[in-house]
Amino acid sequence: MNEIDYWRLSGELSIEHAAYLIIGEVPKVEGMVEYDENGEVIPVQKEGNPKFVATITGMTNAIISGQLKANVQHVIENKFDVMAELWVEIETNEVDRQRTMVSVPELKKWLSSNGLEPDFFFPEKSPVLDYLDPSHPRYAPKLAAAIHAWLAIGDDSTLKGKSPKQALDKWLRENAAGFNMIDSDGNPVNQAVEDCSKVANWNLGGGSPKTP
Repeated sequence: MNEIDYWRLSGELSIEHAAYLIIGEVPKVEGMVEYDENGEVIPVQKEGNPKFVATITGMTNAIISGQLKANVQHVIENKFDVMAELWVEIETNEVDRQRTMVSVPELKKWLSSNGLEPDFFFPEKSPVLDYLDPSHPRYAPKLAAAIHAWLAIGDDSTLKGKSPKQALDKWLRENAAGFNMIDSDGNPVNQAVEDCSKVANWNLGGGSPKTP
């Protein structure tokens, strides 16, 4: 079973985790996030993956408008109260994308109503090809990893200045565990990542993609 499959055990998901799963990627968990200069959490793929940005924005807007039912939590900010001379927590009107939870049935209903049935949430509609099926007797993890990486990255227009090789390497390292490409310490095996990215790399000339 791939790493992403274990997320099927969750009956409800945060907006952020659901967005990763909708675009077919393993959600980032605590310890795998970035923070801005104010200490606010920044989703790891906020700038690097247009699919993630579009998905998390669409979900948030649907929750605000009432199209998608959710247990809404708002962002809490720490502000200094001059009169009291102490820091206080103030609830804002901004939806907290990490603490707001959506049930999987409600999420699937909303996705279907928008004509979307991503593989993770609708596996019955997406038959697994033999060479991507871990239960197949001739399943080759590196082959599957290369194909999944190629599908996940998209075309040159989504790379934000990175070369395809760099983007593929990054994806493969983040998802190495799901393809048995990690060492005894849980770190990605460099040679395995290199092998897969070479197979999946469509820009054989090298270099960053040209700006359209």
